[in-house]
Amino acid sequence: MSMWTIVMMVAISLVAVEAWPQQGLEPILAEEPGYSCYACAQTGYHGLNRQEVAYLALKPVERTSLPGYKGSLVRLTDGELVACSWDHFWHSTDEGQSWEEFEAQGVPKSIKESRLICLRDGSVLLTLGDIYRSTDGGRTWEKCARERPQGAQYAHTIVEQSDGTLLLFDSDGTCYALPGEKPASQGWRFRSVDGGRTWPEQVSVPTSESPEPFFEETSVIKLSSDEHLLSITRAGGNVVVNNPVPPGVPTRTESSDHLLMRESLDGGLHWSEPWDVLLYGNVHAHLLKLQDGRILCTYESRNLPFGAMAVLSEDKGKTWDVDHPVRVSVCPTCYGSWPTSVQLPDGTMITTATGLESRFEAVRWELPPPSEGYQGE
Repeated sequence: MSMWTIVMMVAISLVAVEAWPQQGLEPILAEEPGYSCYACAQTGYHGLNRQEVAYLALKPVERTSLPGYKGSLVRLTDGELVACSWDHFWHSTDEGQSWEEFEAQGVPKSIKESRLICLRDGSVLLTLGDIYRSTDGGRTWEKCARERPQGAQYAHTIVEQSDGTLLLFDSDGTCYALPGEKPASQGWRFRSVDGGRTWPEQVSVPTSESPEPFFEETSVIKLSSDEHLLSITRAGGNVVVNNPVPPGVPTRTESSDHLLMRESLDGGLHWSEPWDVLLYGNVHAHLLKLQDGRILCTYESRNLPFGAMAVLSEDKGKTWDVDHPVRVSVCPTCYGSWPTSVQLPDGTMITTATGLESRFEAVRWELPPPSEGYQGE
């Protein structure tokens, strides 16, 4: 029996128990766990209905283990794959079946929680708060000119418009602060018209009255037009929309972090009220629009078993198939993942994430089919 199978069987036995209707039987694990004895109150049970059973379908994948931690992945215009993590850069010319490390010049060491984007002209941008640009597939980099407002620290995703204009979103804020305890978060939209070399246009974006960072660990994609954007953002448990924090979970630690989605119809200058997605304890989300029109969300699960997971939406992010998540990787602790996904021309996926033994993994896997009757866009 493989380690993967053992981990999945153990995790399912811990978090999922079927409720039997017969008289005289008491539910198992009905009580809440003792959160205080866990680091940051992370137990792996946040918001789970433990009176359920999970059905498991194992599928073959191609899994490559690389040194590093919380890296990112991009596919270049010539088909080459480039990944970076910590102080390592790799490339693959065979759709992720093999990887070769190369030396990158001009970027800081200890790259963590970055994002890579390949523009239509073939240049590559790397976001680390600061922005770096490469025209040779990531071998050499130059730092781009962007004046960051004081406190701004959450820039991750760059959106390329149809005319080549680039949009970047950033914010300041205080995590886990209660309303009125700290100033409200400020948000900004930056705009570049020269491929990311400079970002002269900086526009304030209205945010909520919450001190919580408006664009913390945010992923943004285009939907039907340049103006129609969808974002997913990490928020603390002090920001409650519809779903209350599970009983016993502290609201001002990482245990109550969760994901909020927002929609913009004017290119990110204004955003809708947020809506909840997934469970408390799920973070590090990355959005990708697929070839068939569905949207893939890969994220870190801090519910057992820990690791990278993926869910799909067929209605532009309004709802997600949370009853059929894909387990992409397993991590021994709740601190890992930061997944990034790309789709290959044949429709298969490659996702990078921190996995077993806290190593950076590149996983090639197949998407589940869309629901019957799905028409795409």
